Amino acid sequence: MPETSSFARDWQLLKLSRNWKPTDRSGEILSVLIKDNDILINEKIERIVENIGERDAEEILMRMHPKMEVNTILEGILLVSGIDYQISKDGAGKKIMIKKEMKNKISEVLSGNKISAAYIKGFIKSIIPDSEITDRGDHFTLILE
Repeated sequence: MPETSSFARDWQLLKLSRNWKPTDRSGEILSVLIKDNDILINEKIERIVENIGERDAEEILMRMHPKMEVNTILEGILLVSGIDYQISKDGAGKKIMIKKEMKNKISEVLSGNKISAAYIKGFIKSIIPDSEITDRGDHFTLILE
């Protein structure tokens, strides 16, 4: 702290404190790292994002009634998150085709299908751990029995 103080200096500091708006730059940093396309960095980011998807799903499961069907939870989360999906029924069960791109706030940070797909995959693994998830390029196919 300076030893001297003046009205002009104090006024300038006050104006600075009113106009400076610190922001979270993590999304911007993450976006630059992803766009640099370093394979090792992107793989590490995908693992981190998949773990976040798993953790988010675990938190949701803890708040849901134990008798609520996991299929309903998954469909509800896909619907609320704005993730496109289609359901078809086979003789054995349901097949859900889940798009890898997200259309919500998190998609601003998770630019690119690989990163948002990691989140979705982690989420599904946590909610339905024994599910069969097949990667089909622009979507996942999930078979539920």
